[in-house]
Amino acid sequence: GDHSHGRNKEDMKDLFPAKRVEDFTTTEVCEFVSSLGLPEENFLKYSIDGTNLPHISDKDLASLFRLKPLHIKRLRIRISKWTSQSDTDDIVNTNEDDGLREGKT
Repeated sequence: GDHSHGRNKEDMKDLFPAKRVEDFTTTEVCEFVSSLGLPEENFLKYSIDGTNLPHISDKDLASLFRLKPLHIKRLRIRISKWTSQSDTDDIVNTNEDDGLREGKT
């Protein structure tokens, strides 16, 4: 019995395992970037992993990584959503402002 390969199929159902951006390997960063439709070659070239990804300046993202301002914005949004994502997937429909609407019963 080779059970070592059993996990791969499971991982495919979601593009990434449930982990924080900081835990991404360079490969996962590249997959993450390309899943946003962005060019990932340079992330590989500079060996960017999840630890440095959030700390790259916009200027560097534009010049070194050839990202357009819109792309940078998209990347930032995804990173922040990913980072703040507590094991729930419903980022999209957060209609309930938890405790923000005081006195509305």
